[in-house]
Amino acid sequence: RQSIAEAGIQVNVFSDVVADPHEDCVHEAVRIAKSTNAAAIVGFGGGSSLDVAKLAAFLAHKDCQQNLSEIYGLDMCKGERLPLIQV
Repeated sequence: RQSIAEAGIQVNVFSDVVADPHEDCVHEAVRIAKSTNAAAIVGFGGGSSLDVAKLAAFLAHKDCQQNLSEIYGLDMCKGERLPLIQV
């Protein structure tokens, strides 16, 4: 995080992901991404953190017309997402 900030890139951290996160967790991650005009999403950690990052990257995209309840299942996301890095 520090090296990214030193490169002049603003970093916002959402660290409230828990195992098997509820929809509220995803909605909060999306809200933060939108309110900070996130240009990209970086997901760190295990399955739940990476899943929330994937969903946030899609739902926070400026052209997203879907909501969380519409994208459950395979190949349900229609459209672009923010750039996403998973670690």
